[in-house]
This record gives sequence, structure tokens and C-alpha cells, in this order.
Amino acid sequence: MSKALSGLRLGVQDSLQHFDHCTPEQLASLDALLRARGFVSVSELRRRYSRKYRGVLKRGVIRSEEEYYLVKSILDDRWEALSEEEQVQLGSWLLAFEKRAADAKQ
Repeated sequence: MSKALSGLRLGVQDSLQHFDHCTPEQLASLDALLRARGFVSVSELRRRYSRKYRGVLKRGVIRSEEEYYLVKSILDDRWEALSEEEQVQLGSWLLAFEKRAADAKQ
């Protein structure tokens, strides 16, 4: 995957976090507007990223920078909704990915 595409995906992921505090009505209205103009809805983008997160949970390992930032954002922004066990698990996966990335640079 090109660096530009990877950067774009990370930007979309970051942007999706801004919608976490929308009411369901606000989100439905925005989704309808986006679909009417031929764009992918916020809900659809969230669903796609949710699927990626479930994949990480199932595998138990972070494979890419995109997955790293997805998990990091969940841990940073939604930590209060996670159990202590989940927080520790996600944190250990982040550290393992960071170590592999550092080792690859050497």
C-alpha cells in the first residue's frame, strides 16, 4: 500500500473520532446527506474500521501502522469503556508493535 493511501486512511480514522459525541439523530442526518451526494456515510466508515478492530482482537496482534493507530485511538479515547484486562491487552499489543517497528529500523 502506498504511503499516501496509508496516510489518507489514518486521516479518515482520526476524523471519525470527531463523530463519537454526535447524537444518533445527528449521525442519521449526516449519513443521509452524504449518501444523497454519493459519498460513503460516517456509519459505514465506522463499520469498516470496527471490522478491522475485530480482526486485531481475533488475531491478538497488530500487523500494520493503520491497525496500530486504530488500537491506539481506542485505548486513548475510549479507555473508560474498556475493562482493565482489555486496557492491559491492547497496551501490550501496542508495545509489541512499537518494538517490532524499532527492530525493523535497525
